[in-house]
Amino acid sequence: MWISTKPHFLHLFFFTVILGCGEEPSFKSTVPVFPASGKILHLGKPLAGVILIFHSTDVNQKIKAQATTDDDGKFVATTFKTADGAPEGDYTVTLVVPSNESDSAREDAATERQFRKERPVLFPSKYQNLATSPLKVKVTKNQPDLGILEIN
Repeated sequence: MWISTKPHFLHLFFFTVILGCGEEPSFKSTVPVFPASGKILHLGKPLAGVILIFHSTDVNQKIKAQATTDDDGKFVATTFKTADGAPEGDYTVTLVVPSNESDSAREDAATERQFRKERPVLFPSKYQNLATSPLKVKVTKNQPDLGILEIN
């Protein structure tokens, strides 16, 4: 007498799929974060559409926060969830100009570079490098306003 295992296998398969289809768990915070926001200006004018990366000066702190400036140069730090802040501590901040290109455009860039105009750099390149960026901030639980960061 032959007993098919196919129906049992299918039940197990669907049961496993159903269990795995729940809501995706959010990334759990491993350290406390505190609100951190401010404004960045370049030569007295708001620096819009730039990403700030917060690099901890504590070599044991591997978590980085980031923020994107709005049209007024304002930013709010994000670590685990949007606008949740950053871990307490001292940071060197680097700046990044986001790319407008799609992945496929980047792949074609090598052959089409002479035909494309590169997005102009909005600020001195020293702010793009962790070793040369003079931007420093301190995030504390009692002071959410990082103030105005002026770059030149």
